[in-house]
Amino acid sequence: MKKRLVGLLLCVAMLCTLIAPVAVAEEPTTITWLHQSWNVTGLDNWYDALWVKELETRLNVDFEFISVNSTDNYDNVVNLNIAGGDYPDIISWNWSNYSGGIEAAIEDGLVTPFTMAELQEKVPNYYNLIAGNEYINRALTLSDGTIAAFCHVEESTARNAYSGYAIRKDWLDRLNLAVPTTIDELHEVLVAFKTQDANGNGDPNDEIPMSDRSSLNLMKELAAAWGLVYNYPQLDPVTGEVTYWTEVNDGQNFRDFTLTMRKWYAEGLIDPSFTSNTQTEINSNVTSDIQGFWHTNTNRFPGYYTLLQDTVAPYADSSAVKLEPLPRFPFQYAAEGTEAKRYTMATNLKNYVAAQEANVITSTAVEGGKVDKILELFNYMYSEEGTTLISWGVEGVSFEYAADDSKVWKEVVLNNEGGLSSDTVMQYCIPTRGEFPKIMDLKAWMTVDCAHPDGQRELDFNYGADKDLIIPAILLTGEDSETYNMIMNDVNTAIAETFLGVVIGNKDESAIDELFVTLDKMGIEEAMEIYGNVYAAYLEKEIVK
Repeated sequence: MKKRLVGLLLCVAMLCTLIAPVAVAEEPTTITWLHQSWNVTGLDNWYDALWVKELETRLNVDFEFISVNSTDNYDNVVNLNIAGGDYPDIISWNWSNYSGGIEAAIEDGLVTPFTMAELQEKVPNYYNLIAGNEYINRALTLSDGTIAAFCHVEESTARNAYSGYAIRKDWLDRLNLAVPTTIDELHEVLVAFKTQDANGNGDPNDEIPMSDRSSLNLMKELAAAWGLVYNYPQLDPVTGEVTYWTEVNDGQNFRDFTLTMRKWYAEGLIDPSFTSNTQTEINSNVTSDIQGFWHTNTNRFPGYYTLLQDTVAPYADSSAVKLEPLPRFPFQYAAEGTEAKRYTMATNLKNYVAAQEANVITSTAVEGGKVDKILELFNYMYSEEGTTLISWGVEGVSFEYAADDSKVWKEVVLNNEGGLSSDTVMQYCIPTRGEFPKIMDLKAWMTVDCAHPDGQRELDFNYGADKDLIIPAILLTGEDSETYNMIMNDVNTAIAETFLGVVIGNKDESAIDELFVTLDKMGIEEAMEIYGNVYAAYLEKEIVK
């Protein structure tokens, strides 16, 4: 009887199994996302990359990225999209370009904010980053304590120290010159580069001692030696108050810096084409073996060695080529008997988060019932597993674990066309770019953009510079944002015209005095008062948890 009962129960169970409804796979959630386009070697579209496709699979989503040509003005594209009123679910943008900032976008019904409690519940990985770092907390929390920006977060701001100087050490050696350590020594070296056939080709007149790009990257770096941060609010090197580079020391530092660059330009030490140069011209100057001192990023050193070895016969032997990264130059106005600070103007060195360059969830996502799914996606992107995916790709495909548990690139990445570079690696992941909700992995970035020993020394020099002039990222909102931006747009235009005009000799020194009068009329004092008040409030801001 017992056997028959068991058998009957088994039959019933089997029958129930046969007639039970078959589980249907849940349809992926479609998420529309407006994002800047990138050109990626080996891909028709950047969003065809491995990490994007893997995110879709792991989170059961289907991305519809709004295509924007890399040649289009992205600000115009976003503004047109917003004006049309048919928003995507997510918009990636620099929200300082929105009139009134991100808070105004919330008031206008475009952007959706979240309380810290909501983030703690639904995006705990992001919440932990915000709650655990005062810089991130102050930068992201809005006046009502909510947060709307989902952006990349720095594991260490050392990654932002990628910009600095390079000088031809082989030229210095040929002329028996030491590496310059001060602005005066730099001037002496540049004069020698111009007059003493530094490249050794027999022509003493073909060298360009100092070259720059139209973006003035090199001059911006040099300005720090005068205690100036080019076109960005800063702290005064003496008083510590919020100011602007034209206002420091009643304008004397700006005057001295501008006139020094004017003198160097008149002496033929600065590339006469610097106002129009692009990176292409800088690279060409290197290839032609005529450029002595220039601005560079940590990732460019290998390329410069290769360019010189491949194109200049005397440098075919790699040991013949020598470049030298340089630390910041000492402050020109250090008090006698004190050690001069080596200021940096790299504002990102105090920015642990790209607070303005953020992804936001729009009202469209709310109406479509997609918010929870997007928050789930973002939480994964901020997780350790998500960070590995976005920064390294997929284990066994683009990277593997070494014996010591560290991550290393696989041959398919290392031997990609063009070698390991910021461009080619983007077929698999994005270790060198932010612009998404993610944690920047310092090691992954360094393997691509700071692998060369000279690049690593440059990073150390840049990160070790004094950061006392720098103001961390702060949010201007509402009327403050509108008034400040309206004033400073005109201010920066006026400064640029005068600075360049005086440097290249199209304007005389009196133009500097005229500029100061113009800036006063434009309201620079009001703009700095606004920024100073916002910065003071930032420092007093309660850490929201």
